[in-house]
Amino acid sequence: MSEYINIGYIAGFHGVRGEVKVKATTDFKDERFQVGNTLILTNNKEMVEMKIKSVREHKGFVLVNFEGITNLNEVEKYKGYEVKVSFDDKIELEEDEFYFFDLAGMNVVNHEGEIVGTVVTVMENVANEILVCQIGDKEVLIPFVKAIVTKVDSENNNIYLADVDGLF
Repeated sequence: MSEYINIGYIAGFHGVRGEVKVKATTDFKDERFQVGNTLILTNNKEMVEMKIKSVREHKGFVLVNFEGITNLNEVEKYKGYEVKVSFDDKIELEEDEFYFFDLAGMNVVNHEGEIVGTVVTVMENVANEILVCQIGDKEVLIPFVKAIVTKVDSENNNIYLADVDGLF
C-alpha cells in the first residue's frame, strides 16, 4: 500500500442515488476531488478504482458519485473504506512544507547534534501538528513549530530540535 496516498475515508452515504460521504484527510481537497479523477477505495483486502462522476461539499463532507453507480445498493459495501490516490499523483509542496509520511521515520537530532530518537508519526492538532517520537523507551510528543523544530533535512533524514528545557 506504500505506493498510495491516503486522502480520506468513506464515512457513509447521502441519498439513494449512490453518493458517498467522504471525510477528507487531505489538505488538497479541491485538487483531489474533481470530476474525472480516479480514486482508489480499499479496506486492505480489496482495492477498487473508481472515477468521479460528480462531487460537491455538504456539512463537512465531500459527497462523491462515481461513474457507473446509480443507487445506494452499489456503494453500501464501501462504508469505512479508505480513499487513496496513486503516489504518482503526489502534489509538489512549497519550501518548508512536508507530507506527514515523509517525516515518519526521520531521525530526531537534539541541539548538540546527537540522534536521540525517531519520528513515529505526525498527529494533527488545532494549533499545530505534533511529532510523535520514540525517544529511548518513551513516546514523546513534540510540537512541530519553528521555535522547537529548527530544521528538517530531508536529504539526510534528520529533524533538528532547539535547546528547549523540559522537552524530554
